[in-house]
Amino acid sequence: MLRYKKGKHGYTEAKVMRFSSTGQEIQVIQHNNTGKKLYKFLAYITENHNGDIIVSDLQNGVVVTERGGGYRFSYTCHSSGSRISPQGICVDVLSHILVTDDISKIVQMFDKDGHFLALILTRQNRITTSRGLGYDNRNHRYIQKKDY
Repeated sequence: MLRYKKGKHGYTEAKVMRFSSTGQEIQVIQHNNTGKKLYKFLAYITENHNGDIIVSDLQNGVVVTERGGGYRFSYTCHSSGSRISPQGICVDVLSHILVTDDISKIVQMFDKDGHFLALILTRQNRITTSRGLGYDNRNHRYIQKKDY
């Protein structure tokens, strides 16, 4: 669950919360090991097969924490050096991370450690704005919701 707290200067608090099946809060992920805020403006969240929590943050890029909440890594720009504004995010059966970028209008694939693997979709595939992204484990297909 993503949670925002609105302050007098906009959203001042963003955090990821985990709940038990009975609705009891069991985990809050908000800061890294040095106390710095991990998130600014959360968009989407997913979890891979080893329990890593992957969040797309419109201002901080892709932020990955391990199951216990410890910070693993962030991805904030393309291999070209240009900044990203990640939207939709999902993982496949190999824990590859797929993320849509609202600036460049592409879908990129990374391994579970954040290393770039491939461009999956680009503007040549007629992407204009892409927010929703999913993976069908049964048919091994990526599913993308496009906004026109």
